[in-house]
Amino acid sequence: FVLLDTFKSAERSRFDAAHELAHIFLHIYDTQTPTDDIDYKKRESEADRFASCFLMPNESFRELAPNEMSIGNMLKYKSYWRVSLQAINYKSHKLNLITDWVYRSNCMKINSLGYHKNEPQPTHHDQSILYLKLLKLLDAKGNFSINEMLNEIGISWEDFDNLTFRSLTLFTDYKESKRPKLTIVQ
Repeated sequence: FVLLDTFKSAERSRFDAAHELAHIFLHIYDTQTPTDDIDYKKRESEADRFASCFLMPNESFRELAPNEMSIGNMLKYKSYWRVSLQAINYKSHKLNLITDWVYRSNCMKINSLGYHKNEPQPTHHDQSILYLKLLKLLDAKGNFSINEMLNEIGISWEDFDNLTFRSLTLFTDYKESKRPKLTIVQ
């Protein structure tokens, strides 16, 4: 299981998910826990590199990159990749699309504008479609009750909804949209 903090920005949540996926792929068979700070930092660095390449493949990133990687251009570019401004700046530097000086200048500007805490032009959070599909499948079989399901699991509506990416809210909206709408005609 991977648990993610949903209070972070959508960009940060996507990076965190890719980072944790890397640990599953790269470190699942590591039988020893990191023995020192260096081992731990090495694993974290590997996971960060994986996440960066997974979300922004090097070749595509280079091909689509604007000629000048200013903060303004990075803002436009980040909406395509749905990652943070800091991630765009870092990746641009790692791929030698910007110099050390431009990278550091961008870092200072990102921090001074508060973009390191509050992402500008935020993207939407990713949502799982699996839970909604499962609820629809259960409903199609008939005799399905959300309340019975929740009682059987032993969880509240709010907790289940929060843990399943608002699946109950989306399911309720779906059910409401399928009901015939009656209107009074005079």
